[in-house]
Amino acid sequence: VALATPFWANSRSTPTPPNPITHSTQVQPSVLRIRLAHNPPMAREIAWYDLALVPTMAQWNGLDSAYAFLRDQFGVVLTEAEQSIEAVLSQAEESTAFGFSGPSPCLLLKRRTMSASGTLAEYVEGTFRGDAYAYRLTLSA
Repeated sequence: VALATPFWANSRSTPTPPNPITHSTQVQPSVLRIRLAHNPPMAREIAWYDLALVPTMAQWNGLDSAYAFLRDQFGVVLTEAEQSIEAVLSQAEESTAFGFSGPSPCLLLKRRTMSASGTLAEYVEGTFRGDAYAYRLTLSA
């Protein structure tokens, strides 16, 4: 399920996107997604897009790949991302989405995704259930 609506607030569960996106002359939609895995909700994500790059992002159906939509509709190729992972307790919105009775351990992933031109195209904050999510990496030298 994905909704594309303007969404601004100042708390961890309803974050504000970084300066390059908020200071654009365009109003940015956010996309709120609840990601499922065989029905139980696994993640609650909020993403913002720069409307100077993707003026009709709100028309994305939320079911297909956002990155394919950016590439196919606007020619925006994403080349790199910086992501952080933090341990947090779920906020009220996340607890409701996950069916928790109160604050529970979660992982908060924050991602800044850059286009090939070096422009910040996407900012995402996703909260993932701590009771059912594992984050694995392969590191090589």
